Amino acid sequence: MNINQLIDLVQKATIMTENILKGEFDHDLNILILTLDNRDRLISVLNHHFNKMFSSGMIIPEQSKQELSKKLAYLDALDARLVDKLDQAKKSFKKSIAKSYKNKENFKGYNPNNVR
Repeated sequence: MNINQLIDLVQKATIMTENILKGEFDHDLNILILTLDNRDRLISVLNHHFNKMFSSGMIIPEQSKQELSKKLAYLDALDARLVDKLDQAKKSFKKSIAKSYKNKENFKGYNPNNVR
């Protein structure tokens, strides 16, 4: 795999991350999870090829290094935003579950079937 193909894969990972951050998949949790899984696989492939490329001593042109560095820095910034967004979603889900559980417990007091 050459450096231009790696740059294209980084760009695809960036686009996937941007789409997640834009909320394009917020309406369907299953699609969001699949997209996150695919993104994770893509990052793993990138990591594998980067390690392979550096261990083989491949010479990378300076212009390609700079372009790749910029794209990876941008992807890293998006990753930080994605982690924040997922953390907020986690907190929201926890709050929703706790509220549902509390409502269920409160409703049990009004259920005449449990009274003897």
